[in-house]
Amino acid sequence: MSPLNIVVIDDEDLAVQLVETYLKQRQEDTNIKTFFSASEASTFLLRNRPDILITDIQMPEMSGLEIISEHVSKKTKVIIISAYPSYAINAYDLDVIDFIVKPAAPERFQKAIDKAISALLTDTKSSTVYLQFKYDYKNIQILQSSILYIEGFKQYIKIHTEGKVYILLARLKNIIDDLDSDLFIKSHKSYIINIQHIEKFNTKSVWIKGQEIPLSKGVSTVLQQKV
Repeated sequence: MSPLNIVVIDDEDLAVQLVETYLKQRQEDTNIKTFFSASEASTFLLRNRPDILITDIQMPEMSGLEIISEHVSKKTKVIIISAYPSYAINAYDLDVIDFIVKPAAPERFQKAIDKAISALLTDTKSSTVYLQFKYDYKNIQILQSSILYIEGFKQYIKIHTEGKVYILLARLKNIIDDLDSDLFIKSHKSYIINIQHIEKFNTKSVWIKGQEIPLSKGVSTVLQQKV
């Protein structure tokens, strides 16, 4: 598993130090980013998606619940550590992984991290099999192996499968993280292709189901190693 990107938010210095100590006792590789200011953390979270977020609730500028509901990706696993157990119901309404009452005992904290990692692994396994998205007001789930290629144009993408083309309001750069890297490669600034469906290719183009798709410089060399 890649290093875990973890964000810790608490306005109390000792609370942050305790969480850092617990995290450093674990065997996983971790990148830990700490914030004592909720507003600074929210700005960071708008541009970054950590694997795990550990946050307090009652903070001067913004509550932890506000941060979770407004600034955190649904894929991020959230653990709340708070001195106020009455917030637990509100927290679980936001699908947090765990709620720990301060002071966090080491065994209790490590159990919460184990739950978060388990959930991340489950997400990874499921995302490499299926791609999920909204289409025509419905939640759609398709096998990634059934995708031929994905085409980007302006603010839209076209997902080409053997039986249908889905047009979505999205960008290639936002969908590539959800795709199995063993199956898909960004072959051009406007295309992501499924290498399992390649019929032939040269230095400039690749053909999938008879459709010619342009290749960026150097991509054919990568394809020679993968196909």
